[in-house]
Amino acid sequence: MSKSNIELRSYLKTICEDLLAEINADRTTIRLDIPKLSIGVDLAIAEAVKIGVSTISNDSSLNQRDLETIRWLEEYRCPLIQSNFTVAPWPPSALIDLYGVKAQMLGPIIMDRNLIGWISVHSLTERAWSCREQNLLRDRANQLTVVLGEEFRQVFIFDD
Repeated sequence: MSKSNIELRSYLKTICEDLLAEINADRTTIRLDIPKLSIGVDLAIAEAVKIGVSTISNDSSLNQRDLETIRWLEEYRCPLIQSNFTVAPWPPSALIDLYGVKAQMLGPIIMDRNLIGWISVHSLTERAWSCREQNLLRDRANQLTVVLGEEFRQVFIFDD
């Protein structure tokens, strides 16, 4: 692993841990597509979980880009806030059945008009996400866009 890869993973882990504590969520993850570093969204590049909550960071069984929720992020380019899963877009059944997620927020990370990844915030109970919590997610996604653009831009290559 290159120095920039190690630095990036460490930085992203800190973002996940801070967001987990600030929102009092059960799990936070960051997924990114960085082909130059052999990193793809099918595996979370960073994750933080509460004690007793299952990790999903080693589960690459789902084609993330094909998920209804991620296609929604790709289309609308704004946070997806779900207090429960009673209306579309539907999360993958594995998220509910295997990992017990009942509510989530997804914050898109956009660079040069490309959805390069997202931050996920999971709750094991249905919950109404407060404006403050939604703003924290937006702030972290925006922060990541800026930092990735300034510090790690050389690893992102886009075809226009």
